[in-house]
Amino acid sequence: MKRIILGLTIFFSLISNAAVNKKIVTSNQVSYTLATKVLSGTDINVVSAVDAYTDMYKQKVTFQNLNNKSDIFSDAGVVVTFSKILPDDFLYEQARRYNIGVIEIDLGYSYRDNNALMLSNKINEDGSQNRNVWLDFSNIYKMIDILSSDLVEIYPESSEIIVENSEKLKLEFLNMFNEFTETIFNSSEDIGVIYLGDSEMDFLLDSLEIYHQNLPYNANIDLIKKTMSETGIKKIVSSKTLNKSLRDKLIKEGIEFVKLDLGNIPLDKNDDEIMDIDGYINIVKTNLDRLKKLFLK
Repeated sequence: MKRIILGLTIFFSLISNAAVNKKIVTSNQVSYTLATKVLSGTDINVVSAVDAYTDMYKQKVTFQNLNNKSDIFSDAGVVVTFSKILPDDFLYEQARRYNIGVIEIDLGYSYRDNNALMLSNKINEDGSQNRNVWLDFSNIYKMIDILSSDLVEIYPESSEIIVENSEKLKLEFLNMFNEFTETIFNSSEDIGVIYLGDSEMDFLLDSLEIYHQNLPYNANIDLIKKTMSETGIKKIVSSKTLNKSLRDKLIKEGIEFVKLDLGNIPLDKNDDEIMDIDGYINIVKTNLDRLKKLFLK
């Protein structure tokens, strides 16, 4: 779901048909990639307020240590925020402070009361909200639609390019999804995994229709083998690096395992501390490639 909240400066600028500043500020790999791709070919600049080594779950600490806060926001037109999903997202607060516009992607509000733009929601076993919504393919398409529809309203002079880019981007993700599912489900392999962790990857695994049995991250080899015997599942995945002792035991037992990427840490293509424009796309591709390799071994 999504909310646009316009600061007074932007509000009155729109009324007077004045142009909104052509600078978009983001704060994580997901929003940076999506906004950059949707606005490709326009004169609207997309920047990240933090560097490529900032965990999206810990971004407030990084931001508090920045010395150029005013430079980042003083000429910004809009921020793209996940503040209702990520408590550490600081952009909404800064947008209010600098009186600039907000495109907000969240799970609790629909600006247009449009169910087609409502992001899927998941509740963890402990009752907390699963926040990794960007791992679900249906949510990816919706996030792109949210961005494009809002950006068209804010920058109508670029509407044609924005809509075209959005459709291309959705098609790129759709092709990834179709190629994976066609390859995997046309094989003779059993499609199921044991996930070591909480429920971080439920969005991805459910959207791919992969059966998964979740075990605690610190599950020992005996519990893993017992679960394998009960379920018939012989593959292990996790979003965390398994300790060496457990990895050695899995290898000894001939159990295949891979590590998947939550996308919380940006990719740095050129070692320049700047997020890779294609980072989110490459994270999704890598996860699919690792799962495909795991199932087809």
